[in-house]
Amino acid sequence: MAVDRRRGYRGPIGSVDLRWAGERVWRMVSKLMGAGVNRREFRTGRWLPAVVAELGPDTARLRLRRGTAVLNLENAEWARPFDPRKNGRGLLLDDLKEILRRGDVILVERLEREKADEGPTPRGVPVALVQEPDVQAAAIVTEPSTGAIRAMTGGYDFERSQFNRAYQAVRPPGSAFKPVVYSAAISDGWTPSDIVMDTPIIFPQNGPRGYWKPTNFEEKFYGPTTLREGLARSRNVVTVKLANSVGVRKVVRRARRFGIRSPLRANLSIALGSSGVTLLELTSLYATLANRGRRIEPHVISFVVDSDGKSIWNATPAVTQAVPPEEAYVMLSLLENVVQSGTAVRARELKRPLAGKTGTTNDYQDAWFIGVSTQYSAGVWVGMDDKATIGRNETGGRAALPIWMKIMGAIHEGLPRRRFRRPAKVRFVSIDPHTGLRVPRGSEGSVRQAFVRGTEPSGNFSSPRIRKKSMSSFFREDATRRTKKGQGSGKPSPVIGDITTPIPSVRGPGPGRPSRPAFDPFRPGQ
Repeated sequence: MAVDRRRGYRGPIGSVDLRWAGERVWRMVSKLMGAGVNRREFRTGRWLPAVVAELGPDTARLRLRRGTAVLNLENAEWARPFDPRKNGRGLLLDDLKEILRRGDVILVERLEREKADEGPTPRGVPVALVQEPDVQAAAIVTEPSTGAIRAMTGGYDFERSQFNRAYQAVRPPGSAFKPVVYSAAISDGWTPSDIVMDTPIIFPQNGPRGYWKPTNFEEKFYGPTTLREGLARSRNVVTVKLANSVGVRKVVRRARRFGIRSPLRANLSIALGSSGVTLLELTSLYATLANRGRRIEPHVISFVVDSDGKSIWNATPAVTQAVPPEEAYVMLSLLENVVQSGTAVRARELKRPLAGKTGTTNDYQDAWFIGVSTQYSAGVWVGMDDKATIGRNETGGRAALPIWMKIMGAIHEGLPRRRFRRPAKVRFVSIDPHTGLRVPRGSEGSVRQAFVRGTEPSGNFSSPRIRKKSMSSFFREDATRRTKKGQGSGKPSPVIGDITTPIPSVRGPGPGRPSRPAFDPFRPGQ
């Protein structure tokens, strides 16, 4: 509801002529409502259709089927004219006449007495303006230790749509897929303190544009970035370079081990979550990390008993060790940092050990948050069925995370605060979060970071992957800026931390060279 309201008010459901007799007015209202009058909100009397009888800048007097009501401006301030691309953050309606006319048929909600400024008055009961949301959402809760699905909702209203978006909808997960890339990198020998250059890079690509240049959400580049910081801040360029180093095929294989069965396009854009998955698949993936790398097939029915209470059937879900426990724990520690200091910092309000990741897709079409505790894994998706934008700045942290927090707050009420169990092959050391260098414990600004034992930075307080270079070498100009007349765009600079491999020229072969297809990050099988 909150996300839909930030998109703005779509307007009345219709209008009637106030000169009509009352019976004719309500026949028309019933016709305008259609089957919607049988939905839950109207059956329970919480929502009501109303006709605007009198209208002023601050107050509207409404006719109800039985009685009258009063709509004050403060109970409709969210209803600025509909424009999801402007998004209503900080914008409030200041005149009811901007959105309403006499004779309009609108939907209102009865205000509880304690929420209203005053109780019923001779002018009518106080109400608030509402609208049926176009934005959809889905949520699912699983138990990592058993694989049991404990709760699931597939949309706003089952009576409006029986399509279950929790396990039937295949949508791109955006940055919520990045843990797969980082998990593959850890398996390939990378560590949380290793440095990747967050600098411009261009990949030649077949098509009218001829190249692909990944960018960060902020449209900035941040130079040398540790893997720990790259995931916490959801740096796209760092993730793409990491996937390029590890190899797309390894990323896909790692996703399959985590139980993702949806088709995945084997190209570099998969690092940014371009291939669609289901909410159930992604929630199960995070549950696997919380369960020490053991994946238990999600299931709805755990057992069946007869009328005497005797068990006649028990679920036997498939169990696989998707990743080693130590790798799963290191990933959890990185995702805990997302909650502690990254894009999901609001979740700290729950005051318990949590790990998770936000996800946002192009044009704000999808917003995700998937997160885990030791007891539960929960996932939330928010979006439009027609893949329209849900609104400017409706990121996973803004649209999906608040829903996730309400769910996790409710299901953890009264439960103990437990930390994730550390495997024997994991060691914590103190590092500088920005440089990845090992520092003495207790140093100002240092953090404790988990490493697979034997991969932690050495005791001489230097990063094992950093070579001495001048600071100027940490920053590389966009390849297109270095292009000289008559030459191709050139290869990426081999500076420390630039993990990209040499790529062919965007402009094609020079004189006398055989023509061959350029590397295309969107073409599978490379």
